[in-house]
Amino acid sequence: MVRNGLVSRKAEDSASRLFESTLHFSGEIASNLNISALGGYSCQDFTNEGFSAEGGDFLTDDFSFNNLSAALDFKNGKGTITSFKNSNRLSAFFGRINLNIKNIWFVTASASYEGSSRFGANNKWGLFPAAGAGMDVAKVLNIKFINNLKLRLNYGITGNQPGESYLSLLRLSSLSPQWYSWYDGNFYPEYSVVNNANPDLKWEKKGEFDAGFDFSIFKNKLSGSFDFYTSKTKDLLQQYFVPVPPNLYNLEWMNNGEIRSSGLELTLNYKVINKTDFSYRITLTHSRNFRNTLVLPLYLYYGTSLVTYNTEVIGDIGSPGHGGEPLILLEEGKPIGQLIGYVFNGIDQNGRIILADINHDGSINGLDRTIIGHGLPKSMMGFDNVFNYKNWDLNIFFRGVFGHDLLNSYRSFYEGPNYIEYYNLPETATNMRNNTTGELATITSGILTSKDVENASFISLDNITLGYSFRLPVSSQFSSIRIFLGGNNLFYLTGYKGPDPNPRYVDSEPDLGTYNSPLVPGVDRRNTWPRTRSVTFGVNVVL
Repeated sequence: MVRNGLVSRKAEDSASRLFESTLHFSGEIASNLNISALGGYSCQDFTNEGFSAEGGDFLTDDFSFNNLSAALDFKNGKGTITSFKNSNRLSAFFGRINLNIKNIWFVTASASYEGSSRFGANNKWGLFPAAGAGMDVAKVLNIKFINNLKLRLNYGITGNQPGESYLSLLRLSSLSPQWYSWYDGNFYPEYSVVNNANPDLKWEKKGEFDAGFDFSIFKNKLSGSFDFYTSKTKDLLQQYFVPVPPNLYNLEWMNNGEIRSSGLELTLNYKVINKTDFSYRITLTHSRNFRNTLVLPLYLYYGTSLVTYNTEVIGDIGSPGHGGEPLILLEEGKPIGQLIGYVFNGIDQNGRIILADINHDGSINGLDRTIIGHGLPKSMMGFDNVFNYKNWDLNIFFRGVFGHDLLNSYRSFYEGPNYIEYYNLPETATNMRNNTTGELATITSGILTSKDVENASFISLDNITLGYSFRLPVSSQFSSIRIFLGGNNLFYLTGYKGPDPNPRYVDSEPDLGTYNSPLVPGVDRRNTWPRTRSVTFGVNVVL
């Protein structure tokens, strides 16, 4: 269709206003006992607004995009004009006390009382305390090769608020495309409910205990830190399906569920070479997840009844061909991210998919779904290399993530060879054939099986940067000048066939009831784009 030109104009504006007032005290209250105290109040307002217009069918191109009213689309009812504005406020009363005893013992305690306009009328405020203690063991032991050794214990509660405003309120929105109803001799635009009210929506809270130590030895040649942590997150902010009626809309934001996790983190820094003109140091980081467990019960609606479940399947891979097909098995005391589906046993001589009869009842149905992968990684590592030679510097950073699976939704949807009429097929579609006869699969729609869940462990070269710092005379007007050439996301070593092997910690699909849900990890949705490989050349100048 000939549009005779199409013009779109868009403008967005974001503003943040902050007021903060603090009172600080520091001094010695007894021999070898120092105290530092801080208290205050903070309030921050956020406002976001925007406007856009799009229209076409111009008599001339001379106006460019500077005369939208000349677009005949607006006169013919085909142009679009949209605008939005939202705001939220975050306020906090806070305080902190630090005690220093003989420069050996350190104690700290803090608390904040925070309120957010994004929560329901009954639960806008939350209290978040924290406490910690540490000891400088090196000063007590006085061992020559130990330069620093500090033990520490910490516990604290933090809060999380929704990423959008007005989720606790009943909201209406115009239908898209706009519908009109005839009433009393006139047409009126229709509006529909898009969010149920929940005045009890409240802070998601995470309590974490951490025990660890920091050290440096052999004249600071080797240093690092070690931490063991365990945490509990409760009142998860999630969107759930609810019955209509009595609700006006089939999705509602609520606090539901609890997660417990634990693990360890290790960081090591080693000065391999440390000479005047040349140095090389490495930093190795490693984290290990021991547990990431769902603590139930979950409260879910079935019909109009609110039911408590110790085992539940959630998620939806979506249409076409997969509507209502679940993704995740939730079980009390079991890991989060248990991907479920059918076990793929090949293609028969007639091109039909062979699925495993898990319960041995002679038929294939939903009862034959089983765990076919785990969406969360078991461990992660980083390996940073820093070289310095005279005025040159070189940084090389590798990253690795291990032990996680990804549901490759591209394969699940488009690997049927008969889809060639409608979609571009992935290369792996040619493998969908009988091993003996070579007969291609006859399926015309996708099916979620174990072949679509892949081990996505990887090692990547995240960054490499080469720089040169110029020697400047004392009379120079510049403090330093450095030029550099860098590359990001240069390569991945992985067996994953999808566009990006990085873990998916939340669901990215906005229309299936689990958007941003940490209970649905490990799903590589079709809206994923490959990581961008980039090369950058720049100059850093300091006056």
